[in-house]
Parts: sequence; C-alpha cells; structure tokens
Amino acid sequence: MTLATKKAPSAMVKRSRLPLSRVRVADFSWLAAGPFATRFLATMGAEVVRVESQKRLDQLRQIGPYPDGVPGVNRSPHYNLINYSKMSMTLDLSTPRGAEVARRLVMVSDVVVENFAAGVLERLGLGWDSVRRDRPDLVYVSSSGLGRSGPARHYVAYGMTLHAFGGLTHATGYAGQPPRPVSGTWADPVTAITMTCAILAALHCRRRTGQGQYIDLAMSDAMLAITPEQVLECGLTGRVPERTGNFEETAVPHNTYRCQGDDAWVAIAVRDEAEWRVFCRVASHREWAADPRFADAYARHRNEAELDRAITAWTREHTAREITERLQKAGVAAFPCLTAMGIIEDPQLRARDFFVTVNHPEVGERPVFGHPWRMSGMPKPVYTPAPLLGQHSDYVLRDVLGLPAEEAKRLVDEKVVY
Repeated sequence: MTLATKKAPSAMVKRSRLPLSRVRVADFSWLAAGPFATRFLATMGAEVVRVESQKRLDQLRQIGPYPDGVPGVNRSPHYNLINYSKMSMTLDLSTPRGAEVARRLVMVSDVVVENFAAGVLERLGLGWDSVRRDRPDLVYVSSSGLGRSGPARHYVAYGMTLHAFGGLTHATGYAGQPPRPVSGTWADPVTAITMTCAILAALHCRRRTGQGQYIDLAMSDAMLAITPEQVLECGLTGRVPERTGNFEETAVPHNTYRCQGDDAWVAIAVRDEAEWRVFCRVASHREWAADPRFADAYARHRNEAELDRAITAWTREHTAREITERLQKAGVAAFPCLTAMGIIEDPQLRARDFFVTVNHPEVGERPVFGHPWRMSGMPKPVYTPAPLLGQHSDYVLRDVLGLPAEEAKRLVDEKVVY
C-alpha cells in the first residue's frame, strides 16, 4: 500500500445536512448484522469507518457470484450491498501499534460497534470498561449470538441456529410435519434494525445527559422480539401451538395459489365475511359464498383444503398480476409472489426509488437497496459505493486521527496499516 494524496471524501459536503452528520462510528463488526446497522447510520449522515483486516478478511468479501464472473475482494455483491456509504481502513489489531491506532480512533468516535468473541477487544485494551474511562460519553455496542450474560453466552451461533433458538423454526412448517428451517439469515437484518434503534436511543440519551451507554445486544433476543405470538399463547393457555403452514383460523382463504406462468404464484388473504363475498364475486364464483362448507371463516377453515383446490382452479387461468389487480381494485389483499427479478422490475418499488444506483470503481454501476422509509424534512440520503479494502486508511490516519505524514507512512512500512 502507498499513501495517497491527502483528500477528504467528496460525500462529506452532502452529509452535512443529514441528521447524523456529526456522528462518527468506529465499526469493528463483520459479516452482516453490525454492518447492516452501520449502513443505516451511514446513509443518515454518520461517518462510518470500517476497521478491516487483510489477514482475516470479512467473509462477505469472499462470497460470490461475482460480477462478470471475475472474483476479487472488492467485487462481492454481498459485501457491496451491505457496506455502501462507508469508509474502510485496514489495521493489524494483533500488533501493539495496531491496537493503539484503533484506540485513538475509538477516542474520536461517538459510536463503537463490535461483534468479536467475548474477551477479544478486552485483551487489546479496547473493551468497554477500558475505553469508557477516557470517553464516558461513548455509545458502545457489543453484538453476539446469545448476549454477554447467561449460561449460554459462549455458545457458537449462526443464522439457522438463531432461528431455532428464537422459536421461528419450530413454528414454521405444515400441520403434522417436522419443523422447517427458514432459509436465509433473518437474524442478521432483524438484529441490525434492533441495533440501529438502540444506537439512536443511546445517542438521544447522551444529548440529554452527556452520558454514554454500553449496549449488550443478543441476536437471539432480537429474533424472539419479532416472534412473540407462540410464546404468549403458550404462556396464557399452557399449550404449545401447532404448526399450521400458511393457514389462519379466522382469515380464510389465506394462502399462495398457482397462476399462469413458470413457477408463478399469488398470495391472497381474506380477513372477514364482507371481503369473502367480494372475493367470490371477483372470481366469478358467487356460489362459493352460498356453499355451507364455506359459510363463514370457521367453516372455511374446516374445509380449507377443498377451498384451496377450488381457488387454485381459478387462479391457474390467470397471471398473478391479473389476479392482484382485480382483487386489489375490489379491496381484497393480494400480491404476486415476486422473484428476485420481479422485485428489481416492480413498478411500485421503482416509483418509490427503493433502488438506487452506485458507481463502484471495480464493478461499475450497480443497483442497491435504498432507505426503506421517506422523511419529509430530511435531504436525500447519501449513497456512495462500498469502499475498496483499505481505501480510506490514509484519510483516517491523517485527517481523522491527525497523524503526521511521516508517522502514517511508518505505520504502512511496518505493516500495521496495510
């Protein structure tokens, strides 16, 4: 690595009017949950510095498929989607000088986010108890699978196992069949949103009191907080709810139905008797409303398999879009089951500018997810491409930490920064 000319990122001016423009985040996290959260903070104006290592690359930098089939640490779509609008510096935390530089960064930051194993940052002198003596107003987030306390605090946890611990896996599946693991890593974005809320609350508290906060965030707790129905029902009745697939006892029909086209489906949810009669009229099957088997929600629930077969015979004759438009026009909830390409091409999402284009120096112009909310009094969020590995090391050393050029160069020569 060679030191570049001293130059502040051009996005700085654009950030100045955003709500978190005076907040700096030292982001020691990796993979998804922490970086997801700091991405929200970055697009709201925070200066987020990802502290990375070339010795132990963030796994997301190593996951394809890569654009144009060309691999590279700066080309992963997973990393680039989660880490846009941030900066990256590379630092060898295993060296005393590296830990010293990291501490200096912490001392000039407002928020620290980390998801190391318990004790790692403490051994480097970067734990909460150490840094709060010099920065009592710091907001410090430690994210882990099951939290920093409790008998299972040292357990290894990944997405699927966290889904299981949070009750989501046991609740997912069809009646009389085993639990079905939920695909994807829902625990990460759920934890990220929870983390973002906790950080914003801590910053608000700091503004009032001048005091910082230590936030012990368990991914398992975050998952459980969004799946409370099973636990609440069990607590009230003493009965463990059974798996029911897509079925709802009082909302019938409530399922996905095959349509015209290759693997095309539509989701339909009817919530009451008025909507049921409207649904029958739109489907041109008014006789369903008079059929004793489907007379009310409880009868439809008892005969749901028969009802679903009848509805599927109708939906197969139309496209998912046609059914959606006809039912929505009549006030009945229905949506196509969108594929990934369907999401990218969806006119509703495009009209709301959900997708934004960033011009990455290695992979070119690519769409990324924008903010999932709109605020009337806030300028448009700042969207800059995800950083190249170590792209902003010089800027952080010289502008953020105020190190002389000679010292910054020495850190590079000694491979503390690389």
